[in-house]
Amino acid sequence: DLARVDRELENKRVIFVGATPYTRIAPAFFMKNYEIFCLKDCLEIKDLRQYANIYCLEQELPAEIDKIKSTTEIIQHPAFLNYLEKYRRRYSLLFYMMGGVLYKKLKENKLPYLANHPMIARDVLYKASFRQILKDLNLPTLPDKLMSKEEFLAADYKTLAKEFGQSFVCQRGDYDTGGQRGTFFVHQAPDLKMVKDNYQKEANFTPHHFEG
Repeated sequence: DLARVDRELENKRVIFVGATPYTRIAPAFFMKNYEIFCLKDCLEIKDLRQYANIYCLEQELPAEIDKIKSTTEIIQHPAFLNYLEKYRRRYSLLFYMMGGVLYKKLKENKLPYLANHPMIARDVLYKASFRQILKDLNLPTLPDKLMSKEEFLAADYKTLAKEFGQSFVCQRGDYDTGGQRGTFFVHQAPDLKMVKDNYQKEANFTPHHFEG
């Protein structure tokens, strides 16, 4: 009963939570009480605010931005909890994907959400396994290469650019929390060095779980 669903949604706020707002704006075109709580201050926020209320943490508390690396960390941040408390209206939180850690924290904090159980997405949670499913189904994909952490750190920009083009994307194949550590755009050698420096600091890699 879509009419009943619409009435229910009008009685509460739906808040999409994530790093950036532009990929989360679509529901604003058909939902009346739709808002976005985002982490990053992006140039398009000014234009997007004509469609939805957008709270940007970096705009309000710029010093906090480097401390938060995932959606799970956003929902535990005092600024986010104060944001929810301020309005004292019924709400549900909306997310791209419900990972196990995020699911656990939502339950612990008794935060209402709109999402499937994380077990439903277990086969597509990690980028590496998701790409393998696409290949098994013979679906078209961009060229990619699965590398271990050691292989990636040993690779140079010239070699990778020859294989994938001057600009390419580096992603953690085993990373499920997104945020600011999962995906990097490389356009020149210094960009690749930045990615390597980032991953050298990470200690939670598992074998053959880097995707470039």
